[in-house]
Amino acid sequence: IQKALKSKIKNFIFSGPQIIESGAPVALKSLSLISLTDSVYAIGGHDGTGPRKSLFKMSCESNACEWTKMTQELQVARSLSVAMLIPNELAKCSIK
Repeated sequence: IQKALKSKIKNFIFSGPQIIESGAPVALKSLSLISLTDSVYAIGGHDGTGPRKSLFKMSCESNACEWTKMTQELQVARSLSVAMLIPNELAKCSIK
């Protein structure tokens, strides 16, 4: 049973809305995903040419979801990274 379950998990693919940037779909791999309240965030990733600084937010209304590119971006392009939420008290940043 465990072997069959591992096989099913290994072959699981999530199909969601496409990430569109400048009117064209963006294929990202090795990105980080985090969820916060009713949204999912895609952080960095690799687009086939190199790591990216981009941040995308997926929001859903009435079972229709879409990705939106955020104005903020990472200072350093990243792929294969780990992301997690931390309390505001631990973050030393300012809004510009």
